[in-house]
This record gives sequence, structure tokens and C-alpha cells, in this order.
Amino acid sequence: MRRLLLATLLPLAACAPDYSAVRDWSRTAATIAEYPALPAAAAAQPARLTGLGVTPASDPARAARVEALVATQEAARTWLALLAFMADDGLLTQRGNPMGGTAARIEPADAQGAAAVRALGDHMARAAFARYRAPQLAYAIDESQEAFRGTLAAMVRLVTALEGDAAAERAALAARFNALEASLRDPVARALLAETRAAREADLARRATLTATYLATLERMQEGHAVLVSRVNHLSQAETARLVRAQEAALRRAAAALPGLAL
Repeated sequence: MRRLLLATLLPLAACAPDYSAVRDWSRTAATIAEYPALPAAAAAQPARLTGLGVTPASDPARAARVEALVATQEAARTWLALLAFMADDGLLTQRGNPMGGTAARIEPADAQGAAAVRALGDHMARAAFARYRAPQLAYAIDESQEAFRGTLAAMVRLVTALEGDAAAERAALAARFNALEASLRDPVARALLAETRAAREADLARRATLTATYLATLERMQEGHAVLVSRVNHLSQAETARLVRAQEAALRRAAAALPGLAL
């Protein structure tokens, strides 16, 4: 009897839908989404030019953009981790919209992004109320597609705005250094100024490279999500798995240049 039962169950297990490609892409994207180095770099205040002048005061608008970026990253990571959990047939348990506080942190810098994150929280609450699991994964992806697109778009806007802050900082710093250089006659002071300038410009150049790499990674994430949406009615098919795994590989390649990121 036991052998008969096993013989019956094994073919059923072999035919169970396989969402592992969606799970793996979602896990990888979740890790990348909440990359902390970029907002940390944007939040860092310029080093003081001791004895040579001082940098401008902190910018409240930039601080709001940094906080909004961190919150948007958290929202994207939460949703992607939920998709991975659901793809593993996990049962959602949270009740209510968990993104209200997160959206409030985004609102001062990006109202459109805050609205997208609130909508994403609504979809999380709906999925939990309806007891979505792996068989309902397609519904979750389809219903949330606009909200998640809006969340990623907000991340891109915020990163781009912060890079604009950095560009303005570079221009102001160059003007300050040029003025200081013209006013100095002492060779030792000029050498110190040149050393300080090189260090600060190298720091800003690293930040610009980091920003460009992160934006390219977000672009790969957007492409991967678009593949999930386009294949939403065929998530367990072998062709979908092939396409999604190719997207995960491309995402990993793009993220490989992000320092300190462990995948």
C-alpha cells in the first residue's frame, strides 16, 4: 500500500509548477535593491578644508532625498522578498498596509514615489488577506506591476537628483579651490591645497562611478521585472525560467561592480 501511495505521489510532485527562477531573481533583486553604500555616500558631508576655508552648510533638501531613497529601497526590497517567499509557496501573514510609514518618509522628496509605495503596501495587504501562495504568484505580479514600476522609477529619480547635488558640489568645490589657489603664495600651503583637492575630487569621482553603476543595475532590475510581467501567465514554463534566469545573470553582472555587495 505504501509503495502504491508513493508511486501515486511521485508523478504529482514531478508535475508541480516550478517557480524557482522567479524566486531566485526576486531574492537577488531584493538584495541589490537595498544597497546601502549609495545613500550613505550621498549623505556624507564634504570634508572640511582645515585652514583653507570651510564647506557649505548641510542641505535639508538633500537630506530629505537621502531619507526618501533609503525608504524606497526598503519598500522595493520588502516586495521582492515577498515575491520570493510566495514563489516558495509561503503563506503571507501580515494584515493591513505595512508601507504607510515608509511612504511618509518618501513624501517630502517624491510624492509620486510615495504614492507608488503606498499602492505597493495595498497589494501586500490584499495578497495576505486573499491568502496568496505560489499558485497566486501570477496575480500578485500582475496586480502590483504599476506600483512596483513606480517604486523603481522613484529610486531612479532620487538617485539622479542626488547625483545632481554631487555635480553642484563638484562645481562649487572647484570654484573654491581655484579661488584659494589664486590667493596662496606659500609653496607649502599650495602643496597642501593640491593634496586636499586631489583627495576630495577622487572621492567625488568614486561617488559618480558608484551612482552610474547603481543606475545601470536598476535598469537591469526594471528589465527583469518587465520579463516577469510579460510572462505572467506562463511563470512555470521552461521558457520563462530560461528568460528569468538570463535576467538574473545580467542583474548579477551589473551589480558585480558595486563595492561591498555580497550576493
